[in-house]
Order: sequence, then structure tokens, then C-alpha cells
Amino acid sequence: MGLHSIPTFQSELPPLPRPTSPSFSPLQTKAAILNAHNAPMVPSERELLRDIPYLLLGLPSTHFPLQDTSLTLPTTLPAPVISLLYSLAEPGLLYRSLQSFVATEESMSGQDNIGLVGQSLRGAIKGELSGWMNLVAGIESEIRRYLAQEDTLGGVTLKRCVIWVREGTLGLRLMSVIVEHTQGVRNSPMSLTIGLKGGALVDRVHSFTAHGDPYVRSFAHKLLTQITRPWYEMLKTWIYEGQLRDPFQEFFVRESLVLDTKSRYTGYGQYASSTAPKTSAWEGRYSLEDSLVPGFIGEQVAKKVFLIGKSLNFIRGDCGEENYVVEHAKEAAIEGTYLHILTNQIYPMEIPLLWNKVSTRPILLLPAN
Repeated sequence: MGLHSIPTFQSELPPLPRPTSPSFSPLQTKAAILNAHNAPMVPSERELLRDIPYLLLGLPSTHFPLQDTSLTLPTTLPAPVISLLYSLAEPGLLYRSLQSFVATEESMSGQDNIGLVGQSLRGAIKGELSGWMNLVAGIESEIRRYLAQEDTLGGVTLKRCVIWVREGTLGLRLMSVIVEHTQGVRNSPMSLTIGLKGGALVDRVHSFTAHGDPYVRSFAHKLLTQITRPWYEMLKTWIYEGQLRDPFQEFFVRESLVLDTKSRYTGYGQYASSTAPKTSAWEGRYSLEDSLVPGFIGEQVAKKVFLIGKSLNFIRGDCGEENYVVEHAKEAAIEGTYLHILTNQIYPMEIPLLWNKVSTRPILLLPAN
């Protein structure tokens, strides 16, 4: 019989209307939508942005009356805005404190409680503060350009300012921590406990190179490159010329004309022969101050450094071999910074070779039997 043919479908429904192009509303940012549905903030974000450059430099302004280390904010602001303003106020207060540290300590740069390493630290901090001022100047330029526009959508916001200063704030925090350890603690108006100096200060800054944050690590290396230059010169002068040029007692080798028993390393500063003044380099003129040994040098390398300079001084002063020391300084002098110790590992390899060379010289100077 076969399949029946399918009948034709006839619909009595009216035809569908032709689609028309929908009317689209203009796109709006999240900030614009929130502003349209929320009550206006007093003072407005635009008014707050005018005072942000002052806040980042720790200066009082119309909406941010700073007082020492405290900040008073308008009580009409919502909690998220207050949180953003506190994030912007922190670097300003840190900058103000560091600026005061540099300004007040410059007049004390020649005193013994600061030293050459301390002066280098102040110079490094001063340079970083100049960089912070350049950043604030750039942010101020962006804010001025935004406020000059009539369109309030997008552009500069408080949240964007927080993002711009995030890394700079980490650097200011690190410098503030270092300054706290450098400055003395004043127990009374007439009593000041001296903070870290010399090798101890270098060791403290070097500890931040093991920080988990890559920015903090790189920033610590940047500071070390600058503040270790005078310390590095003391090290080179000692191991290449046998001379101690340490006017503020910052190096871990200490010169003393009296009995000195400070070192905890046996045979490196403990002498018990007498309390008479010592003039020979080998009998007790120099001692090892272990508290000033930086961590990246280490105890064993510090001992060899001590003995190299001590031997060169003995060869020059007690053996009268001035020419040998001069030639040794010409052959062995290496230009560089502290980074040569960490990256190229010059001193962990070079110092044992120098010690083997210098230690055999006094034996050759002994008279033959």
C-alpha cells in the first residue's frame, strides 16, 4: 500500500511581527552606576583627589589635617573610602618620618655614633626620597589633568592612586625599619643608646635580601650597593695593604693599644700576657670584633681576612718589608662593590689564596740556620 503523503500544514495564527532593532542605553562604568543609585559622598572623590599629593608627602591640607603621626578623616566618608585613604596616608607619614631622619642627622654626620656607613645610608635614603617625590609629581599631574576634564567617568580614582603607590610604599616601609634599628633609643633626655653601625648595619640590611617579596629583595640589594662602599674600601685596604682605615670603628677588625678580650673566637683578640700597651701587630695590636662581621662574610672568611691584614702589617712594620706589601697591593687589588662577594664570589675564593700567599712570607724572612 505504501506510505500516505503528509498533508500540508495550514496555520490560522497571525504572522509574527518583524523584529525591530532594540534601543541600547550607553555603557556605564561600575563607579557611574553606583554613583547614580547612592547618595552623594561629602566631600566628593574629586575634592579628595585635590589633596592626595599633599597626603602622599605628609603635608596637612584642607581635608587631611595631619598632626605628627596621626590623621583625622571626615566622619561622613564611607568605610571603603576611609580604608583607601589610610592606605594613601601611610606612605605620606613614612616619607615625613624619613625626611625628618635625613634632615636632623645630617648635622650629626661627623659624630662617632653615625660613621661612614651611616652617612652612606642617609645618602641612599635621600636618593630614594627624591624618587618618591618624582612619583608624587607624576600622580599630581594625572590628577590635575583629570580634574580639568568635564567628564567624570573613569580617569583617576582613589583606588588607582593606591595601586600607583603600592611598590613605593614597600620601599618606604623597608627604609623605616632600617632606620629604627639604626637610630639610638633615648631612655632619658641625657641618655642615648647607640643603634647599629658599620658591619652590624650592613648585616641588618643584608638580611632583607632573603625576604619572600621580590621587590623587597631587589630594593635591599639596591641599598646595599650604596651603603657598603665605604665598608668595602676598609676591607680592600686591610687585605691588600695591611692598613686599618676605620675612623669610626665600623670594621670588624679593631685596633687597640691595651689588653682586649672582646672576641669570642679563640686566638683572635684574647691576650693574657700583660696589660702593657701593645705595639706589634702579632702580639696584640689588632683584635677581631665578631659583632661587626656581616652575615654574608661568615666566621671562617672573617678569620682569614683578619689574619691576612695582620700578617701584612707584621711584614711591613716588624720585618721592614715595605716593598713586598706595595707589590702585593698592586697585584691583588680588585675594583668592585659588595656585589662581587655575593654574585661573583670573589672573596670566598680569593681570600684563601691571599692567605696562603701572605702566610708563607714571614717564614721566608726567617734567617737561615
